Amino acid sequence: MSCGKHVFLAATLANQLLDLKQLQICVVDIDQQPVLTEFLSQTCVCVMQATFGEQLLEVQQVDQIDTSASVESVNSHLDMLRPAIQGYGGSVEVLAVDDGICEVKYEGPAPIGMGIQAAIKDKFPDIRVVELL
Repeated sequence: MSCGKHVFLAATLANQLLDLKQLQICVVDIDQQPVLTEFLSQTCVCVMQATFGEQLLEVQQVDQIDTSASVESVNSHLDMLRPAIQGYGGSVEVLAVDDGICEVKYEGPAPIGMGIQAAIKDKFPDIRVVELL
């Protein structure tokens, strides 16, 4: 039996995205049979629901998650980091996203700033440079 593409899932847990691709949890699209693939995907969702309970808000196929970058989408993604940033006395706001460059007004510790840069680049592959201003 040959295997087709992998179908990776991501789960949203109470304001944080858990990328199950990074955890190597996936469903193999066996011989590209959609019924079997859907069954396996639903089985994974049931296991996640049993494991995470009410914290599991949403499960999506990773290749169906919108990763297009805009000021609004990047700011929305940073919403989950804002409480921690504010806890260190900092603040963050996306000012512009254009041609692969994201300009961010940031005040706070340098290591947190590096984490913000990484979080943006990880979520939005079309952003190549994050400038902290």
